[in-house]
Amino acid sequence: PNNQKVRTSTYLHDMRIPFVRSLCSLLLVLHMHTMVRSATLPPNVLFIVIDDLGFDDVGFRSHEIKTPTIDNLAHSGIILDQYYVQDVCSPSRSTFMTGRFSMHNSIVDWIPPSSAYGLPLNETTMAQKFKAAGYATHAVGKWHLGFYKWGMTPTFRGFDSFVGFYSGGEDYFSHMAGGAYDFRRDPSPNCGAGCSQVDWQDQNIYSTTVFSREASKVVQAHDFETQPLFVYLAYQGVHAPAQVPESYEVPYETTIADKKRRTFAGMLSCVDEGIRNVTEALEARQQLENTLIVFTADNGGPTTTGDGVGARNWPLRGGKHSIWEGGTRATAFISGTPLQRAGGSGLYTGLMHGADWLPTLSSIAGYNLTGTLPLDGVNQWAAITGTAAPPRDSVVIGNSTNECSWAVTDPRYHGHATAAEHGADLPAGAVGGGAALGCGF
Repeated sequence: PNNQKVRTSTYLHDMRIPFVRSLCSLLLVLHMHTMVRSATLPPNVLFIVIDDLGFDDVGFRSHEIKTPTIDNLAHSGIILDQYYVQDVCSPSRSTFMTGRFSMHNSIVDWIPPSSAYGLPLNETTMAQKFKAAGYATHAVGKWHLGFYKWGMTPTFRGFDSFVGFYSGGEDYFSHMAGGAYDFRRDPSPNCGAGCSQVDWQDQNIYSTTVFSREASKVVQAHDFETQPLFVYLAYQGVHAPAQVPESYEVPYETTIADKKRRTFAGMLSCVDEGIRNVTEALEARQQLENTLIVFTADNGGPTTTGDGVGARNWPLRGGKHSIWEGGTRATAFISGTPLQRAGGSGLYTGLMHGADWLPTLSSIAGYNLTGTLPLDGVNQWAAITGTAAPPRDSVVIGNSTNECSWAVTDPRYHGHATAAEHGADLPAGAVGGGAALGCGF
């Protein structure tokens, strides 16, 4: 009997070996099939916007705040050293979306929540371009491009879905702003009355956590075999108010003495953790290597105004709301295997503006640049990847205040003032390498 048991066990073991081999072969074939199907599609794009991030806040610059995910992505990609945006949120977001300077798309200042205007409906957005190229398009986080009519909300501007808030700022936990609750779920295109939902389920949950979770869900649910993915992830962090779960602030108790800066550090660390979660979701779907990641601030950190919560722009002068470099020269990079395949790495010192994203990403997504209003942005892809010279020698910066001269006789009015001619009137260090920067408004 004992010998019979041994023979039976050996027989079963011998039968299992080919079965396991066949199963492994099947799984390998399925994995290779998924990779081949994905490889025939354009790369996915994850476009991350950080709100009110200072020039000296991320770990690879400050060496004070721990942002390992952001640092790793930056060091494996290309840091954009001479990258400019507008001085406040809505104008920068409008330039990202349209490829047009604020002076042309009409969003020249941040949009108050009670305003009866938004990004004009005749503007073509980046999301619409991605959608036309066959992408699934999803927006998560802060919108701030108008919501006084349904047509100005995200799912009417090219996005398949949206989870977040329409206005510019609110409590991170209660999601209240000015006595109103602003947290929405718009699950389908053109989601207006009868479709758009108030997101009560996330009340009292920290917004950074919500947005990271929702972006990860989009990744988890997407069918990568049939369609590439574009995710616009616009965090509320690190905008005012200064709020963060205590667990993120505690690690800085012994390293950052200033309470304001310590809370800010916790806010940024939470954002970094969220980005890690989203990239891990991509990795779990075997899509991280097929995803281009764009990381950009919408403006410099507020340092001299009432909305400051601890950001730092050293060594730049000024901050948010100003046209000094502290308000307009932003932290940004691109990362991912699609960039590495194209030969890009290191530091890009060519002049770049937030309006350049729409034309630049056409080289990745394959959409055409026809059908838009006249673009101010230029395609930087060849220059970033080292196959062409930088295409820009000037950008337009400015704001809606009287800090820029309106006099027609002032060269800055036309957006072209050189350091040699008007250096005393321009932000210190604003002009380098022969580039021209002007107020433009």
